Amino acid sequence: GAAGNVECFNGTTSLGTSVVTAGVATKALTALAAGSYSYTANFIPTSAAAFTPSTSTAVAFVVTAPIPVAVTTTTALAVSPATAVAPANATLTATVTGAGAAGNVEFFNGTTSLGTSVVGAGLATKALTALAAASYPYTANFIPPSPAAFTPRPSATVPLLVPAQTPWALPPTQAPTVTLPSAWP
Repeated sequence: GAAGNVECFNGTTSLGTSVVTAGVATKALTALAAGSYSYTANFIPTSAAAFTPSTSTAVAFVVTAPIPVAVTTTTALAVSPATAVAPANATLTATVTGAGAAGNVEFFNGTTSLGTSVVGAGLATKALTALAAASYPYTANFIPPSPAAFTPRPSATVPLLVPAQTPWALPPTQAPTVTLPSAWP
């Protein structure tokens, strides 16, 4: 069989040489980036008198990027304190789960946006101040920086009932009773 080495190329870039063994030379390629490649192999004989050098025809090879799989996230919302009297202060805390979830959370009172907060360590918070007496239906929506990377799920509605402050009521008093002695001068 032919004795010698084979030098492999991608276009004009050498990928190194391999020894011909039993008429076969192999070259392992690892960690190929997505793209198009054109490979050739040049046979370099050990003895130019015994064998003629040769070059293969080019072989096209395409590496495609994997299709990203979006990470499914969940958003859980909590309000604290759970009860408050008007005018009340409260804090909304959204917990976003899902590997590597980063982005913002938009908080809502019904359909009214209360603004956004950045997710840090899986949490985003929103401070609420001077809440009037009412019933509030709060929700939170996770907004990822890349919709292809994350599948957001909105939180369930978390209610907060803020009752009006009740005025202090004094207990009813009895009219005093005065008893005078019958021999009063």
